[in-house]
Amino acid sequence: MAKTSERQSAVSLATAILVIFWLTACNLSSQSQGPMTWIDQPLDGAHLPLAPLMIQAHAADADGIARIEFLIFADPIASVSKGGARLEEASIEWTPPGAGTYTISVLAIDKQGNSNGRAPASVEITVGNNSPASGTPTPTPAVNLLATEPLSSATPTVTPTLGSAPQFTLQQNANCRLTPRDGSDVVDVLMKGVTVPIEGRDEHSDWFRVRKSAGSELCWVSASTGIASGNWQAMPVPATLSLLSIVTATQADIIPPSISNVTIAPTSVSKLGCGTINTFSISAIVTDGSTIGNVIYEIHGPGPLDAGDGYLLPVGGDVYQATVGPIAGSAGYWTISLRATDMAYNTAVAGPWTIQVVCIE
Repeated sequence: MAKTSERQSAVSLATAILVIFWLTACNLSSQSQGPMTWIDQPLDGAHLPLAPLMIQAHAADADGIARIEFLIFADPIASVSKGGARLEEASIEWTPPGAGTYTISVLAIDKQGNSNGRAPASVEITVGNNSPASGTPTPTPAVNLLATEPLSSATPTVTPTLGSAPQFTLQQNANCRLTPRDGSDVVDVLMKGVTVPIEGRDEHSDWFRVRKSAGSELCWVSASTGIASGNWQAMPVPATLSLLSIVTATQADIIPPSISNVTIAPTSVSKLGCGTINTFSISAIVTDGSTIGNVIYEIHGPGPLDAGDGYLLPVGGDVYQATVGPIAGSAGYWTISLRATDMAYNTAVAGPWTIQVVCIE
């Protein structure tokens, strides 16, 4: 019973973290308290070599993000201007001046100039060794600002070395699950670019057993989400999974969300550069027995390159909305579909609906 409680607590904590993430990213309060920020990379407590370091962060605010600032201790090292969307990301490359322990902070400013309503995101990392730097290091200027090319678009390169400690490097964000199977309860979330030690594998090496950080719970990540390096073939394969884990996975949420009351208006729009109406809105009611993870629209036109997608954001209750356009593709009839996914990765699809894209010269 104690192990059951511990696993349920871990799953509940992971779910809570994901819920907070989505609510933060979709912060729609009409009275902004200042942007929320979080640092995707590096992770808090990371030990890194003395080398150029990529720092990636996100920020969210109902008024839109105008700028994301990076600081080492309390000293600014870079400021990245953004386009004013409610959810923005930015990355910079920073070279530590020497070995030591550094505090990295990220602060965002919204389009109304709010910045001090919430505390900046902050992580502490150790560079080069395990000892703090003597005194306060003098930050060096950031280089290679990636304001328009976020780190998430890069694919980490890993050269397998058989004889070295087995590791797994994420090539995409991935859920780390209680058992090695899709649909099993999510214990933790691993972000793209993170490297974790491999402590086990399944019999087909389709899943690796990893630990996000010292003291965290062991969990399983799909081999398809990253690259294994080192002598991972020598890792043990558990003889059996515990009956408790199998029962827990079997009893996981298997009911997909419900999509209803879909409204698309207007159903005829002019393409980019033609006429005056070049955007349309999508509204839907999306419900689930647990928690909605995301709601996505997919749009396809008559041409081979006419396609796009995006998120519907919650605006209150169970209502999700998005504004789409302007459309730069072909004139003609376009189809729109919706896909809703809950925190257990159950997915519902609705549609398609049709709109007409015209060009009025």
